[in-house]
Amino acid sequence: MKRLVLAAIAVVLALSVLTLTRADPVEDREGLEEVRVERRDIVRTATIRGRLEAADSLKFGPPPVQSQWQFKISYLAPEGEEIDSDAMLVAFDTTELARRLLEAQSALATAKTQLERERSNSRLASEQRELGVAEALAEVEKLELKADVPEDVAASRDLEQTRLELAQARSKATHLADKSKLESRRSDELLAHLRSQVEEKSATVNQLLSEIDSMTVRAPSGGTVVYETNWRNEKKKVGDQTHRMEKVLSLPDLSRLRATASVDEAYAALVRIGQPVTFVLDALPEQRFRGTIADVNPAVKQRSWRDRRKVVFVGIDLEDPDIERMRPGMQFQGELEIARLTDAVALPVRCIEDSEDGPSVRTRGIFGESLQPVTLGDFDEGWIAVESGLRVGDEVRCEAKGP
Repeated sequence: MKRLVLAAIAVVLALSVLTLTRADPVEDREGLEEVRVERRDIVRTATIRGRLEAADSLKFGPPPVQSQWQFKISYLAPEGEEIDSDAMLVAFDTTELARRLLEAQSALATAKTQLERERSNSRLASEQRELGVAEALAEVEKLELKADVPEDVAASRDLEQTRLELAQARSKATHLADKSKLESRRSDELLAHLRSQVEEKSATVNQLLSEIDSMTVRAPSGGTVVYETNWRNEKKKVGDQTHRMEKVLSLPDLSRLRATASVDEAYAALVRIGQPVTFVLDALPEQRFRGTIADVNPAVKQRSWRDRRKVVFVGIDLEDPDIERMRPGMQFQGELEIARLTDAVALPVRCIEDSEDGPSVRTRGIFGESLQPVTLGDFDEGWIAVESGLRVGDEVRCEAKGP
């Protein structure tokens, strides 16, 4: 009997020593619950926000109109409408182009009038020059006949006078012929210039007519109309101003959807291609979708003009997208898995307490509660890995879960 008592005392002393070497006694606390250490995956995630977009999409905006940067929208096809090929997508106000067209047509009419008047004047002047040259040549022929007589027949004085007149007539005919050629060349140059003016002004009119026609943008193929958003996340409406480089709407390929999302810059170094993503669309909160990171933009940027938080943007490939319900432009919020610790020894984060020895957990022994120091590893929203200090199956005292 004495031996049994001594053995029991030895066991109690051993347990006491063990407890004192592993943990510090503390005052018992009320409202705690027993939690068993278990094995589980610790999944660290980052919140993402983004929107759906089409992998392939035809985008439309103002046409490349010469000397015009700003455009006013006069018509927009309703968003979400299924349209056929050649249907009107968007139209822009043509008031300024119509004014320029009237000016160009007026200038063209003036140029044509000037050309016709110069042609008429040129024909008349040419006929007069030809008549003058013909008369001069006729005078030369007449004097040549008069001078072509033997010297013994005509008086020497008369013959000499005739020859002098012939020389003068030949000189006059040559001068008139040269003058006619010069004036004809000048007239031809003026006519060529006027014709080029008419062609130039005609080209301007035709260009303006083409630009006015291009202000109505038609669908090259059938599809669903989706409005584009600008840097302020705003969509255009009839009456709004836009500029040449801005896209107003698109015809996306709904059979190939992807997503673009932003991740807080604190996680930028941890984002990798291939990491899994889960998200919920604002418009379809009852369904959870999955995807994987397809590309990462390494540049840290401001999320939007309203939200100045710094983020990195990622592209996401979707798994089994619901193409019947998903539409480009739909916004979502979800989680990006940035780290996973498989089959870790873990317990709830709420079980960790601060002590003089660092992170500790509350355990209950023979002599009451004590704080057991632990070495911690990675964590997620609710659980944390324990690298040393606890084993699977150990029980710890934790703050009770809230209601």
